[in-house]
Amino acid sequence: MTSKTNQDVTKPMRRFPLWLRWVLGGPVALIIAIAIMACLARIMPNGTPDFNFIVFSLLAFPAIWAGVVIYIILEEGPIRATLVCTGVIAFCSYVLYSAFTQTVA
Repeated sequence: MTSKTNQDVTKPMRRFPLWLRWVLGGPVALIIAIAIMACLARIMPNGTPDFNFIVFSLLAFPAIWAGVVIYIILEEGPIRATLVCTGVIAFCSYVLYSAFTQTVA
């Protein structure tokens, strides 16, 4: 059996720069969670925002935020994490834009 030193144990956690991990896991994760929460009421069945849908999205916000933060922290590559974050924000932006312009059926 080989024993791992402290340097070997902490090395896999530094997959990409620490500042990028903090930015993606902090304010970017909050923005993504808010965007998902905002478009969740529109994605719900029947497509019309109702009070119950808004309450459900508000109650689901902590779980959404935790899921986004955990994904970003556990992701190995900075490019993939950034692309996934950008894709989620773009999708939610499209859903909200189409909700306000009434282009989604």
